[in-house]
Amino acid sequence: MPADTPALDAVSIARLHGEACWDCGAVATTLYPDGVVTTDAGKEWQQYRCINHRQLTDQQERGQACVHCGVILDNGSAIQLGARLVNRGGHLTSWLPRACPPHGALP
Repeated sequence: MPADTPALDAVSIARLHGEACWDCGAVATTLYPDGVVTTDAGKEWQQYRCINHRQLTDQQERGQACVHCGVILDNGSAIQLGARLVNRGGHLTSWLPRACPPHGALP
């Protein structure tokens, strides 16, 4: 787990049930499955993260791949999802995610 991720014993029930971002606790946003965490007793919990905390590949970050599924995009079919402000290292920066046609309607 990243250093800023809450310890498993301190995670809220909303985060454990995928109703809030695992990292920041945001609930009024789209959440994406992004990893699994396992307790000492062997119980697995699916982690869900908001777009600001989701683990994206370099290609997804640069808009070369769909932000939702990771398929490589071409300029003819890629759908611009619009500029987003995201927190990168404590600084707000603009990000221009793109999607494949099947995922273009998702937030």
